[in-house]
Amino acid sequence: MQEQAANELRLDWITNATVMAPDGSSIGSINDLILDGETGEMIAAVIGVGGFLGIGEKQIAVPWEQLTINADAQEVTSDLTKEEADVAPAYVFRERAAAPGAPAGDAMAPADDTMAPADDTMAPADDTMAPADDTTAPADDPAAAPAEGEEPAGN
Repeated sequence: MQEQAANELRLDWITNATVMAPDGSSIGSINDLILDGETGEMIAAVIGVGGFLGIGEKQIAVPWEQLTINADAQEVTSDLTKEEADVAPAYVFRERAAAPGAPAGDAMAPADDTMAPADDTMAPADDTMAPADDTTAPADDPAAAPAEGEEPAGN
């Protein structure tokens, strides 16, 4: 494929799109999309309804075939009214399953400390960070020579 066809929609055009009721009122915005993992068919749009600025909103799933998407997803409408959306049951997401053969536990955590060095290979081999001269030697170092015209410390 090299070019998007006129009948193809981008997912980022659909997510965050506002869904309008038949009377023109806003139901909410599309937060996620659910697709069938076996067939690839779009099943539903998850719409955030209620709340204020995302706080207190609930997620409901509206079957994909009940949405009308026009003008490259700039207009998304449903036969669902705002009142029906407000009383619709919340959609429950399941936990993401680990991939077959993946280690048990956190699917995103590395299986071991593969990011940690096995030894001190990251440490410098010698004192390459030391200054080339003794300009930073401590003042109480007996090997440090006093500046010209000054008496040695402790006299």
